[in-house]
Amino acid sequence: MLSDERHGPDGITLMGAAQLRRKIVSVIARPMPKRSSHRFDVLVDRFAQLFAERISAVLASSPPRGVSRNGVASKLRGRKLDMRCHYPGCKNRSKGPRFRFLCEEHLKLPKKEQDAALAKWADKNAAG
Repeated sequence: MLSDERHGPDGITLMGAAQLRRKIVSVIARPMPKRSSHRFDVLVDRFAQLFAERISAVLASSPPRGVSRNGVASKLRGRKLDMRCHYPGCKNRSKGPRFRFLCEEHLKLPKKEQDAALAKWADKNAAG
């Protein structure tokens, strides 16, 4: 049995690299088939064209980054927050806006002391 074809365990013909390359080139080199003028094919082509036009229109009209859906740019978006504790003289990292920009240590203070410290911080940083 001197055949070039080898068969795998499933009975499928196995090809060498050169044979596979020739087969692929022969498939690629074939001329494109004629466009069908069948009504269904024309309908599908038209649907695909309309779909592509609508998608491109939606993508083209999407707002740029930093602009919300209603078209108004947010002044706060992209702003870096100062995350230091707002208690005078404290250099700890605060817990953020939800906790009034106070660190864990100064959150334990009575509310009146917190308010006084925040008012002092606001007066000091009102100019800048």
